[in-house]
Amino acid sequence: MAFNANTYKANQSAKSAYDTLSKARDIKARAAVGDAYDWEIERISTLVAQARFHMRSALHHRAMKDLTN
Repeated sequence: MAFNANTYKANQSAKSAYDTLSKARDIKARAAVGDAYDWEIERISTLVAQARFHMRSALHHRAMKDLTN
């Protein structure tokens, strides 16, 4: 099977989305307990927006893969 850059980029973007969302969930859990810093709590919405961007990018790359094959 030949290397497909779109598949590679899609997988990397999806992994990045899940990692970023995991960071946001970790901060949210620590905030619920009271262990998170104030600056971390403000970061949650930014991390979620980044995760959404990365997932949209992954879906875009998957669509491009289908178009090029």
